[in-house]
Amino acid sequence: MDRSTMERIKILQKTNVMSKEQREAVKNEIINIVKNSSIDDVREMLGNNAKVHAIVIQKGGVGKSTASSDICYTLASMGFDVLGIDSDPQASFSMLSNVDTEDDTMYGLQDVYYAHFDAMANGNIAGFSFKDIEKAIIRPTYRKPARTENNRWEERDFEFGYDLIPANIDLASCDFQLGKKGYIYSLYMIMNTLLKNKHYDFVIIDCLPGLNAISYAAITAAYSGGCIVPINLEPMTVKGAKNLIESTSEIQHLLWENSRI
Repeated sequence: MDRSTMERIKILQKTNVMSKEQREAVKNEIINIVKNSSIDDVREMLGNNAKVHAIVIQKGGVGKSTASSDICYTLASMGFDVLGIDSDPQASFSMLSNVDTEDDTMYGLQDVYYAHFDAMANGNIAGFSFKDIEKAIIRPTYRKPARTENNRWEERDFEFGYDLIPANIDLASCDFQLGKKGYIYSLYMIMNTLLKNKHYDFVIIDCLPGLNAISYAAITAAYSGGCIVPINLEPMTVKGAKNLIESTSEIQHLLWENSRI
């Protein structure tokens, strides 16, 4: 991407627009720039850093897990390196990614948390390493009929295209630990360790329907991209979005305060 285009993007990002028409004009110009850009151009726009987003709202049944899987699949199909993280003990995102959440041997986010908690409890956070995360990362696949070279049909495995850290019901037990002082930053620190050792353009975190310590940890980890809030136009969902915005503002203030220490 030429320097003039990058400079234009920086100007647009810093523009303080007042009217609805100006906001629409800036948005449309950025969209057109992105549409006409290559994957490497978009990575340059992002500063070659991963954008971490949390899909979150208190209300259940609004499509958080569906949105998470669809966003991961779409971004991966465009050529981006994508990681999905299931931060919901119900494990809907994992199941949509064809993961057997009933498998007792499955190593997932709950196990990554346990390893991190142990390191923090022993005062040896440096002992927590990328290896503790790497074994939780899987490449989900699905089966569908495909035509063979002999013009026959057979079941074959295909990749969804993105990496995934799955979860199961055991993740619920992490809520108590994450509620302890300082532990709310666990996923934030886990993400820092992960992204120093493995490149991703986007990380999508699917959250549970509710605001508890597990959700707060996910929101805190989404420091570089922010929250994506799926909304159905009905009263309870809109009320949940309002409460989420208030809670997120408190978390942002807490992060700002701690960043000054």
